Amino acid sequence: MTINILIISVYAITLTMGVPANILAFYTFCRKVRRNPTAIDVLLLSLTISDLIFLTLLPLKIKEAVDQMTWQMPFFLCPITNFLFYTTIYNSTLLLTAVSLERYMGVAFPIMYSRCRRPRYAVFASVLSWVVCSLNLVVVYIVPNRNAFVSNNGSAPTPPQCYMNFSVQELEVLMHVRLELFFVLFCAPFFVSCFCYVNFIRILSRLPYISRRRRLRAIGLAVGTLMVFAFSFGPYNFSHVVGFARKEDECWRQVALLATYSAASCTTSWPSCTSSAVEVEVEKEEEVEKEEEVVKEEEVEKEEEVEKEEEVVKEEEVEKEEEVEKEEEVEKEVEKEEEVEKEEVVEKEEEVEKEVVV
Repeated sequence: MTINILIISVYAITLTMGVPANILAFYTFCRKVRRNPTAIDVLLLSLTISDLIFLTLLPLKIKEAVDQMTWQMPFFLCPITNFLFYTTIYNSTLLLTAVSLERYMGVAFPIMYSRCRRPRYAVFASVLSWVVCSLNLVVVYIVPNRNAFVSNNGSAPTPPQCYMNFSVQELEVLMHVRLELFFVLFCAPFFVSCFCYVNFIRILSRLPYISRRRRLRAIGLAVGTLMVFAFSFGPYNFSHVVGFARKEDECWRQVALLATYSAASCTTSWPSCTSSAVEVEVEKEEEVEKEEEVVKEEEVEKEEEVEKEEEVVKEEEVEKEEEVEKEEEVEKEVEKEEEVEKEEVVEKEEEVEKEVVV
């Protein structure tokens, strides 16, 4: 009874806090993607959509907890709910990893990465994330757990439960699948995110042209994401390893899962929530930077225009000097020709005089 009250409380708080935050994030990123799409905005929008799907399933989970963890709703909702529920949770780990990789590449290789930083690649990464998670969580349909909904040996049926009481064969399959989920959808994304954010922080701390405020905010976002990643998803995924080692379904999985539930709406949209909260400040700073860049560009253009005018003036002066030199050369040639003509005339006169004398 106590655990049910705790579950209902956590779900209610998550629903109350998550819905407004994610609707705001959804509106913000839809506006940004429609106006000027970037890879990071596409990833965060996909993260927010995943979070909203997660939140729409919470009322069903609250109903299950109110019914003392029995499933009083139609059976077909059981696999659908759990499939989408766990898919959105694990999808968040892959999308968070994609966000960390995008941020690291943008800082570590800004010139090279800017050439291939296209929104369509982020769309492809988001779709791929959904496909990978869906393929890994298809076990929800492979192990339908229908025996929890029927009576045993004709006796009165026990209260139906959704994915809680498994047979030995079902549990054997689930142990291996859960271990695979631990390595593929938790460990690999977590280590990649650690590598990206550690190097992201290391590179940011060495950049001199970024303001201290923006540097600390970016570092805080990176550290916060890693901490939420580890402490929210870690315990539940670690239960997969413990359950595999002990060959049983751990009873504390539900408590560990509460941390994932409560953090999922913030974890899947942790960058979204923080980005939404500081979005106005970031946009203002970006606008100021853009205005400064515009002013600098105008100054550069004015300087270039002045240089061009000076070059034009210099070219005109050079042309004038060349024309003057040409005129002087022409005058000199004319003078030379006149002198030559005078000499010829003098010579002719002398010849005439000589002839007269003779």
